[in-house]
Amino acid sequence: MTRERLVAAGYETFIKSGYSATAIRDITDAADVNRATFYLHFAGKSELFLAVIEHQLARSAFAHWDTLDAALTSGSRASIRAWLEDAARWWLDNAAFVSAWNEAVAVDATLRASPRGVYDRIGRSLAQFESSLPEGPERQRGVLRVEMLVMLLNSVLTQYLQPETPQAERAGALDALTEIWCATLRVPEGSAE
Repeated sequence: MTRERLVAAGYETFIKSGYSATAIRDITDAADVNRATFYLHFAGKSELFLAVIEHQLARSAFAHWDTLDAALTSGSRASIRAWLEDAARWWLDNAAFVSAWNEAVAVDATLRASPRGVYDRIGRSLAQFESSLPEGPERQRGVLRVEMLVMLLNSVLTQYLQPETPQAERAGALDALTEIWCATLRVPEGSAE
C-alpha cells in the first residue's frame, strides 16, 4: 500500500510541478512517508517515474493500443481517423502528465531509454495487424512504421493539440495525421469504411 501511495503522490506531484521541479521530499510529503520509506521502494525519482508511467499506461493507455490494432486491421481510413481522435482525447485528458513525461525524458538520461520500451510494448499490442503482414522484413518494417507514426502522433499532439486549441485547428491536424498515417500504411484512398 505504501508503494501505491508513493506512485499516486508522484503522479500528482509530477502533474503539479513537472519532473525537474519535483523533489523526493515533495513526493514523500504528499504520500506522508519519510525518505527512508521512499528508498525502501524506489532507488530514486526516475525509478518512481517509471512506476508512475506503468501505472498510468496500465490504467488507461494499453487498452487503447488494442483498439489501434483493430483500426489497423480494418484497413479503413475511417477507423484510423476514429482511433486518432480517441488518441487526441486521451492525450488532452492526460496532457499535464504527458508534458511531465516529455520533460523527464529530455532531462533524465535514465528515462531516455524508457520511451523505447513503451514503443516496444505498442508493437507487441499489434498482433492482428502484424499477422496480416507477410513474414520477414516487411512485417518488421510494418510494425516499425506504426511505432514511428505513434512517435509522430506524440509530437503533433504536443505541438498542435493543447486544451485551448480551437476545434477547427484540432480537426485540421487530425485530417493531416490521418493522411500521413494512411499514406505510410498504404491504406487505399477509397477505403472509407
